[in-house]
Amino acid sequence: VKWGQGYTVPWWAKKHNPKQKPMEIDKTYPSNEQLCFVHVGKAGGSTIGCSLGFSLHCSSQNQTVSEGMLPTLTAHVFHRAINDCVNDNRYYLFVVRDPLARLTSAFYYERPNIREEGVVPGSWHSRRRRFYYDCGFYIMEQFAQKGLIDSKGNVLIGDDIVRDECQTIAYEAVTGRKGYLVHWSFNYQYYFDALEGPTRDRIVVIRNEHMVEDWNSIERLMGGRNNIVSGLNFPHDNSHEKNETEKFLSDGSRRALC
Repeated sequence: VKWGQGYTVPWWAKKHNPKQKPMEIDKTYPSNEQLCFVHVGKAGGSTIGCSLGFSLHCSSQNQTVSEGMLPTLTAHVFHRAINDCVNDNRYYLFVVRDPLARLTSAFYYERPNIREEGVVPGSWHSRRRRFYYDCGFYIMEQFAQKGLIDSKGNVLIGDDIVRDECQTIAYEAVTGRKGYLVHWSFNYQYYFDALEGPTRDRIVVIRNEHMVEDWNSIERLMGGRNNIVSGLNFPHDNSHEKNETEKFLSDGSRRALC
């Protein structure tokens, strides 16, 4: 959904202060000097978004909107079907993460616990039962081994490969072609295409593994001061603990996923 004049974006797509009161966008900066935050799921976007002043997955108890030019100028957001970007925004701000880490995080984020929550026909959990339970993709290693590798150890790559039903589901899910997992479908390619392929000079990036360094670098690019944030500024919002079994990926599974 492209939100134009006359439409109201959801509450989480508006700027808020830590007391959850709407913040006024600084009108002294025209749209061609502003940034649009492109929130790619499970890449660390909630942590950055909360620090910018957006509210998706933020805790009102610990949200701290950072100072500086970057939060001031980042006035718009694009997440899933909500696109509040303006065509002449100066930059698109992405958070990027190790691809396997993002895939794994999204995998467990969306996994339902059917034993505890039950299955209601047509519910969020019911729609994912085929993927997680019927196909036996309950942990990421199982998904890669059963869904992306054949009995001879060959990686099932390409559209012309003969697959069984669950292998087809696996291929369509990991490539984002079918919406088995939301954040696998709303991947970087989805956002890039929706923005009609912005040129490299209009993309700025914060790496999940180097948030402080990259935030400070973009702050300087925007005309702000040096070393404006530290690691203490970034609480981990919307993160979920995983045990060692769930985090394990064999070398063969890593190759298949890549």
